[in-house]
Amino acid sequence: MYWLTTNLFSLGQFALLKTPGIKDYFGIPTMIKHKENPNAKRPGFAESVKLQYQGYIEKNQESNRLRRLEDERASRVAAGPPVIFTNKTKKKAPAPAPAAVPSTDSSTPSSSA
Repeated sequence: MYWLTTNLFSLGQFALLKTPGIKDYFGIPTMIKHKENPNAKRPGFAESVKLQYQGYIEKNQESNRLRRLEDERASRVAAGPPVIFTNKTKKKAPAPAPAAVPSTDSSTPSSSA
């Protein structure tokens, strides 16, 4: 019942506001109708579906390209700063071998025969 009454009210309001006298009374401007270009070719249904699909494919390729670039940038950032090797880097001299210290350990048997 609610649906019927609200729809009837909407239809009555639509019909009432379409009349020019009511529009003038409430200050509602008339709609401007633009002339259609007779030379403009409107695509048919199949052509418009094809154009929509091509636009979808192009948009998808562009988003994939941007995602790939972002992944490459993120992997470069995650790897850290680049390490640069030059001929100017100093090589460390090998550490000297420790000097031999005579053993004073008495637990080793001496061969005095």
